[in-house]
Amino acid sequence: MAERRHFRWHTQLPLYFEVAQFGTYPTEHLRGKRGRGQTYDLAEEGLSFFSALRLPVNMILLLELTIPELGTLKLKGRVVRSRPWQEGWLTGVQFIGFNGPRRQALREHIAHQVKSKYQLIEYL
Repeated sequence: MAERRHFRWHTQLPLYFEVAQFGTYPTEHLRGKRGRGQTYDLAEEGLSFFSALRLPVNMILLLELTIPELGTLKLKGRVVRSRPWQEGWLTGVQFIGFNGPRRQALREHIAHQVKSKYQLIEYL
């Protein structure tokens, strides 16, 4: 497993996803159908989320989540792992084409959240 280079913020936010593409398989019949999940963690390069659906590796998703301080993010990502978790599935997604000011704002927000958590622990 590759070493992570960015902060990961463990947070539970509602998340919605749609299938955008899966190799050469037809996905037109899935357009407009939204799945629902909840984030497990979030980083500037991707996220993990829980859902009732098992999503195959390499499936391309359109993701939508709202971070109160940043607003709604609409992202594209590739499923990199999916494993059973409690009553559903934990799915890892790597963002595609997520750069520029939006990525920088997310990076700063995640860093702030993670650092404030550790500062709180330090003083307990």
